[in-house]
Amino acid sequence: MVSSSGIGLEAALNEYYRNFFQAMEDNVVSYVLRRLPDMIAFWQSPAGQALHGTLGAAAIVTRLQNLNGNARAALGINKGFI
Repeated sequence: MVSSSGIGLEAALNEYYRNFFQAMEDNVVSYVLRRLPDMIAFWQSPAGQALHGTLGAAAIVTRLQNLNGNARAALGINKGFI
């Protein structure tokens, strides 16, 4: 069914959901990038190393540092289902 504005309900919902999930993705990426320095500092601290050992904490730091360079690719939401 097409509305008086010429946009069908399905098209309007698809656009809404694309925008909704894009905003969600943007918020997640922004949050993670904002918190990464704190997370890296924790895992480099004695408290973080005490939780998983020196090697485990170092591995986590490496993964977090890699995430810093490709957060959008790693955290992106696949919107292909829309």
